[in-house]
Amino acid sequence: MNRPDWNIALPRPVQLAIDRLEAAGYQAWLTGGALRDLLRGQLPQDYDLTSAAPPEQIRQMFADCPLDQTGAVYGVTTVFLEGMALEIAAFRKEGDYQDGRRPGFVEPAASVEEDLARRDFTVNAMAYSPCRGLTDPWGGLADLNDRLIRTVGLPDRRFQEDGLRLLRALRFAAALDFEIEPETAQAIRRQTEMLRHISAPRAGQELGKLLCGPGAARVLDQFPGSAAWALPQLAQQMENPTQRRQTLETLSQAPPNLAIRLAIALSASGNAAAAQTLTRLGFSAALRDQVCQLIVWQGKELPQSEAGLRRLLRALGPEQTHRLLDLQKARNPKSEAVSQARQSLTRILAREDCYDLPALAVRGRDLQALGLEGPAIGQMLAWLLDQAIERPELNRRESLLALAKQRKDGTHAGKQV
Repeated sequence: MNRPDWNIALPRPVQLAIDRLEAAGYQAWLTGGALRDLLRGQLPQDYDLTSAAPPEQIRQMFADCPLDQTGAVYGVTTVFLEGMALEIAAFRKEGDYQDGRRPGFVEPAASVEEDLARRDFTVNAMAYSPCRGLTDPWGGLADLNDRLIRTVGLPDRRFQEDGLRLLRALRFAAALDFEIEPETAQAIRRQTEMLRHISAPRAGQELGKLLCGPGAARVLDQFPGSAAWALPQLAQQMENPTQRRQTLETLSQAPPNLAIRLAIALSASGNAAAAQTLTRLGFSAALRDQVCQLIVWQGKELPQSEAGLRRLLRALGPEQTHRLLDLQKARNPKSEAVSQARQSLTRILAREDCYDLPALAVRGRDLQALGLEGPAIGQMLAWLLDQAIERPELNRRESLLALAKQRKDGTHAGKQV
């Protein structure tokens, strides 16, 4: 279906790139996720163009711009135009898939329609040209309006070609909060074995986007088997009706933070198993540590005193403490303890109470002047931090030095130490 009457406002760099290609005699179209998001009234994260221009012509036409040739093997050139990264690809078609992941060959296509025919889902298989309007040969606009994920062509064949498309279907359904069209859904369940062709890090990327989507709980409830390969711990949780309900309810209540949602998905596992899974899936060491820390702390009772919360901040830091409160709130939305802890935490941070060494009003060189050296300096700083955490008013240089001198001399508050 072609809609020549469509008029979509494009960002200036996108319009300039299309104008430059068209002026050289080559058709140029906005396509993929960028067009899908614009049609939904959302701001795209990136912009993809497809053109009749061969890759070498694209490079020549944009020789005055910074270029990235990382995708050159697929005929893709990234052009940086007025500060915006635009991926510009030549029309292309694909040969038969040989390994359940990649086409046997990629070669130039004769038209945008032929290019769109190789794409995964109808909502991603539309193209827009300012001078030609919207072309939609697979009914993507109708599916977009109906909030459906449907494959381009026969779903079993699409998934047999590339197992990653199974996870992409689930990811789009979760991220867009769409339903998966019935025949496509049945094919996902039939073709689950194709997931073995996906590299673990690539699966991790899709899984992370899936878990953070507003429809994550619903999608995992409908397709628990498809998550089993990537997250066996989650699959185990889903086998138990009570755990399944608790996990899905917690996911639906949790903010779309990847560390929090991974902690929920992996909550049935120990730290070692969670760390191993996250490493296998290619998540960063920093994220892995955050998730494992949340798993350890998620069941602990929150301190209600401000001193206890300052100790919690000392152990976790502000961002991780907020994640822990969000996680515990998701597990128990009616918890007064979490609400009170959050209010106290807000006051503590607003007052800039001391809870870590960088905020302590003395430094090691101050203690050297008292005659301390070596490990004794670190021990004294740790002790002074404990005092400041218990009584924030003590976090003044003079007060802390007086305490340090008393402790060094063997007395504190008139008592032997």
